Amino acid sequence: GPMRTGFVKASRLQDARVSSLFTASADDVASAAYRAMLKGKRVVMPGVPLWLRALLKLSPFVPERLVLEITGALQRPSGADRN
Repeated sequence: GPMRTGFVKASRLQDARVSSLFTASADDVASAAYRAMLKGKRVVMPGVPLWLRALLKLSPFVPERLVLEITGALQRPSGADRN
């Protein structure tokens, strides 16, 4: 799942909408993954909002153009217009 690491800063995404998704600590993500593993779950997405989980699950069935538009929107700085 998304977590607070140096990735956002290194990739210069601090102002991007997607950076607000990186809210969980590495310890929280690791703990959630371990608990999920003990329950036999293969997928766990701690800290990922429900709307994004749904989008990720549906992405194989959504037109690629729409997936790319949403991905681009999440990576643009907040308040930035599309080029």
